[in-house]
Amino acid sequence: MVAVEPVGASSSGVRLGEGPQASRVRGTTPLLNHRKVKAKNAGRKADDPPANHSRTVLFLCGRGGGGHKAASIALRDCLERQGVSWAQGIEILDAGSLFDLMTSGSSSKLFDGDEWYNWFMKRGFYRIAGLCGYIATQAVRWRRRRLIAGFETMFRKRQPDVVVAFVPYFNVPTRTALLRTCPRRKLITVVTDMSNWAGGHLWIDPYDDDAINHIMVAGCPELVDQTRALGYPEDNILISSGMVVNPAFYEHYSEGSTSSAIVDPIDDPENPFRRDGPALESIADARQRLGRERPLIMIFFGGFAPNRTAQICRKLLKSHPRCDQVILCGGNKQLETDLRRDLESLERPGPLCLVEGLVAAGRVREHMRRASCVVGKPGPGVVAEANVCGVPFVTESRNVMPQERSVLRYIEKSGVGIVVKDFCKMPADLLERVKMCRRPLKQNRNRAVFEVARLIRHCVEHDEDD
Repeated sequence: MVAVEPVGASSSGVRLGEGPQASRVRGTTPLLNHRKVKAKNAGRKADDPPANHSRTVLFLCGRGGGGHKAASIALRDCLERQGVSWAQGIEILDAGSLFDLMTSGSSSKLFDGDEWYNWFMKRGFYRIAGLCGYIATQAVRWRRRRLIAGFETMFRKRQPDVVVAFVPYFNVPTRTALLRTCPRRKLITVVTDMSNWAGGHLWIDPYDDDAINHIMVAGCPELVDQTRALGYPEDNILISSGMVVNPAFYEHYSEGSTSSAIVDPIDDPENPFRRDGPALESIADARQRLGRERPLIMIFFGGFAPNRTAQICRKLLKSHPRCDQVILCGGNKQLETDLRRDLESLERPGPLCLVEGLVAAGRVREHMRRASCVVGKPGPGVVAEANVCGVPFVTESRNVMPQERSVLRYIEKSGVGIVVKDFCKMPADLLERVKMCRRPLKQNRNRAVFEVARLIRHCVEHDEDD
């Protein structure tokens, strides 16, 4: 397997490459056997990079949901924090726009699958949203030759040092084109789900002759087993210690720290804070009291909270009136506006309620570390963030997307959270039940972002012949 070695301490005090899976890269052996690559490409005309070739690192990302983009930003931020000189030049490319450009010659979208996916997600139509994955899989297969030709043109011109993909579907055309044009360069696929689903989110294609430069990052045992079953050698698998999470979630936290995200300069006067009495207290004071005097429930659905979040919030106010709430709406601006209006109309003493839209990872971290539990859709990224912060995750078994069923299995098997039937019918003993999850959470040793960052650095800085 591809493994990573500890490389010292980060600026946040976290050891890079820590965790039970972290081991040492063999110093005398490259990550992939270049002799095999040369034999495979004998007779091919691949453009050699110029002598003054600068570092070119390409991230392929998507706009469907928030997990793909969050993982790409997490790795870019990690590399920047490590002081990597070329990290600020990382280019994050939209895979959907590339598909349109390579197949139709125009980046204008007559049918934007990512936007349709997000539209379904906002309205809670998760199963219908899952069909977008099936459509995307078939579209890529149908246009495979054009995509290969398009990627060949791009790679021949750009001469990337490494390509990192955070989207499913595109593995075959990307790795084929990269091998033909830049045979010594690597394609790294960072899987942001906990399983490979051939009917929709197709992350892992069968290993073939064009996959010799392709490394799969697998963050859970199910993914590792699926990757091996599809023929990938151990040298083409990085078994990370979990899912990629932004390095901000690993930063040291102290209650009185002035650098904590709970006091970030987002002094929005529209955020409704209620105290024990009819008067509004100051935003800063309320923000400091959030989750201090009462248990805090955090409602977080990732990049796009569904409109149903408002109903869940109201039900929790009735069933658990002694709990503060923080609701992150993500990119659903209409939900954010409606929730603020509804909560401001409540003329009653009671818990503090904070409504926010898209916020930085550091702010999410501080909310999570104060929370008694996180309530949300079983997205792999959100669950991993909660695990790193040591907070139990509460999700429901209804209306689950196919690629998220593995997340439900993980939550139930590991004991890091609980699964209820319906968010609007929360158990009365919710807080007592989530307390039981604290012990399994202490066993979490996820350092995947540092492990994958180490792999990317190795591919960029040491990808030369022996």
